[in-house]
Amino acid sequence: MNGVNEMNGQEKSAYQYLLTLVRLQREEPDRAVSLEAVSNEFGVNRSTVLRALRRYREDGTLDERYRLTPQGEGWLNSENQQVYRLEGFLKEHQIPEAQIRQDSLTIIKNCSRETAMLLSNMGYMCNSCRRYVSAGANKWSSLSGEEFLEKCGDRLQPGEVRVMVLFRREQGEGLKERSMASEGFERTGTLRLSKGQGELVLERKMLSHQSLMGKWYEGNARMVEYESSGCWEPIHIQGDRVSIPLNAFWITYREDQEKLRGMTRLRMACSAGPEAMKQSSALLEFRVWK
Repeated sequence: MNGVNEMNGQEKSAYQYLLTLVRLQREEPDRAVSLEAVSNEFGVNRSTVLRALRRYREDGTLDERYRLTPQGEGWLNSENQQVYRLEGFLKEHQIPEAQIRQDSLTIIKNCSRETAMLLSNMGYMCNSCRRYVSAGANKWSSLSGEEFLEKCGDRLQPGEVRVMVLFRREQGEGLKERSMASEGFERTGTLRLSKGQGELVLERKMLSHQSLMGKWYEGNARMVEYESSGCWEPIHIQGDRVSIPLNAFWITYREDQEKLRGMTRLRMACSAGPEAMKQSSALLEFRVWK
């Protein structure tokens, strides 16, 4: 247990060193910020900071000059969004102000990516959170994905954003979350935006299913299509990545584009064959809050 706590403490310190380094660089963009400046803020040796930041050099977050790479910028923006949302959620539930920042950072750094994303979105999914329900309630618009890109494409911030994805199955007149498709994809996806276009990238994973005859099968999504004007259009699959164009979705968004949701209908078949899992459809939804 002590080893786990020590590892988590080291990861948290490394993250705090990284945030401080980025802050100092942004405060003085024309000057090369030294690691000594970071170590001085925390009262530790330069070698401690150097050792902690090594992981960010190795994974491509920082370059050889200890500046954020484009990949690092995208990753840190996503992390900051999650921390910001968690801070708002904790504040709404009257967590002491002095604890909010540190608690939010601790949650983000000590949970899995999927759990951190889910927790950071709790404020938007919980109907009891009056601040999120009332704020901007009358400022939402809805358009087809194609119309949305034509109207708002030039205003979209280019880059990648991690998003929650929900698979729902139709049941009577309502919608029930957790279609079987939920087991075949990661619970987070990547929304890639560029000027006038975008796509949602999902990650496939293997799923297991027991047939009515009691036999177990294992497979993944072999064929994926989206519904468009009553027809089914094929979706590109490369490796385990499934790329769905943004114009496949019905987009609901707030006019300031701080909040955006998309929904489309997918039809899928499994590589294990129809005996294991029949071809079926599900509603896919993604949510973005900045």
